[in-house]
Amino acid sequence: MAGERDWKQYENQIYERLKEMAGEDAAVEPDASLPGRFSRVDRQVDVHVRGSFAGAIASGTMAVDCKCFTRKVNVKDVEAFMGSSTTSARTSGSW
Repeated sequence: MAGERDWKQYENQIYERLKEMAGEDAAVEPDASLPGRFSRVDRQVDVHVRGSFAGAIASGTMAVDCKCFTRKVNVKDVEAFMGSSTTSARTSGSW
């Protein structure tokens, strides 16, 4: 990872941690494309998790958008994430 931008290192750290937490019952994919729920246009997500995560009873899909803010997250940041997560074909979003 030497020479990578800080944000890419951060994404890789989140991916590795989620892969470790997920266990064998979930597939964890970095830098994935998901079709938009309404537009069907592919949207990029930093980490996509499919299956039964960390021993959960139900199976599902999680889209993770990695952000490494150096300031407090404001309402506009949250609204932007909510907008992107509700238009992606997934069941839950994570930031």
